[in-house]
Amino acid sequence: MLFSWQYSDENKTNSFSICDALMKELDIHIKDALKEEHMKENDRRKAEYNVDYSWLVSAPIAKPSAIDTILPPLVRLELEELSLSLATSEYIEVVNSFREVMNHCHPASHLPNIMRSCIHQVIQRRKQPESWSQWALRRATQVGFRSFRVSPMPASVTDSNDDIEACRSIPDFSASNWRSPDL
Repeated sequence: MLFSWQYSDENKTNSFSICDALMKELDIHIKDALKEEHMKENDRRKAEYNVDYSWLVSAPIAKPSAIDTILPPLVRLELEELSLSLATSEYIEVVNSFREVMNHCHPASHLPNIMRSCIHQVIQRRKQPESWSQWALRRATQVGFRSFRVSPMPASVTDSNDDIEACRSIPDFSASNWRSPDL
């Protein structure tokens, strides 16, 4: 069993599936954009020379595909690495934003950068993990200060007494009220 291996982690397989799907999406759009650019170039030549010599053109000589020149290996590797960091739920956001931008007819050479920016947008919108101090501050504001009112203008004496009573109802978190557990 030298070459039989499987991904043990389902998240890895999902990440690789997302990566493959995004790269296929990019390849399809690059091919479509190249085909569109080629058709526009042919139409321009026909209009310029008023003659269609396309029937004289033979099959092109084998050369590196245009996709390989537009999407070099290092750029592809960078896009794959970025797409591996995406969660399954974020995949559709990337595809939707990419397709929305593609509605504006961009040249094929810009597509890898557009895909990169779409992935970056989704990653930046991702909810950042909350630190302990942020959690404590959020909880303190939710729990402790619900009844606390701050009046923007001085009010009557009865209102200020209400504010004092509201402050007294806030739990005291001083060190003297806390004792260590008996172990």
